[in-house]
This record gives sequence, C-alpha cells and structure tokens, in this order.
Amino acid sequence: MPASGKMAAPPSQGIEQGVLLKLFTFAVLMAIVPISTYFVTVQHLWNGNTAYAALSAVLAANIVLGGYVYLAFAEDAASKAEVQEKKAQ
Repeated sequence: MPASGKMAAPPSQGIEQGVLLKLFTFAVLMAIVPISTYFVTVQHLWNGNTAYAALSAVLAANIVLGGYVYLAFAEDAASKAEVQEKKAQ
C-alpha cells in the first residue's frame, strides 16, 4: 500500500475531551467494581462461597461493560442526528 504522505492528527486534535473522560471513567470502573463486588459478596452475601462471589464479579464487570457500550452507541446516534440536522439547514 503506497504511503499518502499525510500524517495522523495529533491526539490534541480530533479527540473530544468528553470521550477521553468517559473512557478513563469506565476503565477505572472496570478495575474497581468487579474486585470490590467479589470481596463484598464473598463476605456478606454468599457467606464464603467463592464460586458465587466470582460469578457476581463477572456479572458486575459485564454490567459496567454494557453501560460503556450503551453510552458509546447513544453518543454515536446523537452525533449522527446532529450531522443530519446540520445538513438539513
């Protein structure tokens, strides 16, 4: 594939700050929520049953991931609607 001679835009251009904040927030949530869910449920909900606590942590991780995917699709739909609105004017 021949080189086009164009360079990619620097990270400060083209990437909205809100997108990076959302990514950072969900990355932190993916680190904290499943681990804390495991330890809280193993002691207080499942009375030492580590298998059920692990399943609870997996469910919590999937909920966080699902929330990120939902917000990403909602943001994409909103930006597409905004582009359509600008084209209509």
